[in-house]
Amino acid sequence: MAEYLKQQDEPREEEKEGPKEDEVPEGTRLLSEEERVETLKNLKATRTELERALEKLPISLKTVALHKKKEELEKKMDELGRAIESFSKPKVFIALD
Repeated sequence: MAEYLKQQDEPREEEKEGPKEDEVPEGTRLLSEEERVETLKNLKATRTELERALEKLPISLKTVALHKKKEELEKKMDELGRAIESFSKPKVFIALD
């Protein structure tokens, strides 16, 4: 591989590592491993509950209320999916209050 290509690859490897321990963005704090794992566990439990609620809905949604309920559950599932993805990373930063 050409030398200039090797030099271009080096910064990319550093970017993959993510922020270092002492590089906490301003206005945030690093979540401890215990907090991160506990939060992830709670998010997954909530997702399981929502999946059960979706399964209990009738196949044919004949009323507007049932359509709304399904849409709300699906929206919450999407939000949970993004949260689980975030908390699955090795380092999680949260905003300070």
